Amino acid sequence: MSLPRGATPGAVDLLDEGLERVTRAWGAVGAFWILALPARVALVDLLLLATGPDRRWAPLLERSYLVLALGLLTVYGRVALGRALSARPPVPPDRWRILAVPPGAFARAVTATLAVLLVAMLLGFTVLAPLALLPLLGLVAVAPGERPITLLSGPWRLTGLHLLLLPGLLVVAVNLHGVISLVAASLSSVLPGDPQRLARALVLQNPRYLALLLGGVSLCIEPVWLGALTAHVEAARARTGGEDLRVWLEELRARAPRRAA
Repeated sequence: MSLPRGATPGAVDLLDEGLERVTRAWGAVGAFWILALPARVALVDLLLLATGPDRRWAPLLERSYLVLALGLLTVYGRVALGRALSARPPVPPDRWRILAVPPGAFARAVTATLAVLLVAMLLGFTVLAPLALLPLLGLVAVAPGERPITLLSGPWRLTGLHLLLLPGLLVVAVNLHGVISLVAASLSSVLPGDPQRLARALVLQNPRYLALLLGGVSLCIEPVWLGALTAHVEAARARTGGEDLRVWLEELRARAPRRAA
């Protein structure tokens, strides 16, 4: 973010910085998608089973454990992606080392994620309380072990960031549905059997397709979300920890010999 010294980045600045960071870490983004995709598909199956007319407790419990186990891969991918997004240019993260997450950081991220989910479950009788805890799921992944005062610094800026992401979700959903429809139309002419079978399955009236589409939209937007949260944490850490002042003093010391010469 190219802001004047001492200036506080706004929601638009964080979103712009998140997009820029994602373009520098495509390898980590791809690794995150691979790690997070199984949990999204399992979560879709669990939701469809829970809302279906013939739901049974035994399959629900088994699917819940499966989602919880696969969710660990999602948390791991978020931590790895957060480390790659915080890497300083021009040195990009190594192709394979992006998946090397310190065990301590992963353990802290898992513990904090479970704590946030537990609080959301306890507040489930409300409507907005679990949604208000959603930013914490990303914050505890990109900055595991960070102080709460740093994570929650600038609440209005965090609120503005998530409000800016809402139109992005709609745009991604429309484009993703359009791409899937075009691919389905192309495949219908070469697949054996009823040519309209695939097209009938990929409609928004189909609950399974709609749930999978929403899961795909979340995967598309999540790296940008994590990048913006990483920028937020670094800016808050610089203000609360004096990092920006230290960098400024180092720049002054570096300029002093040149001025003397």
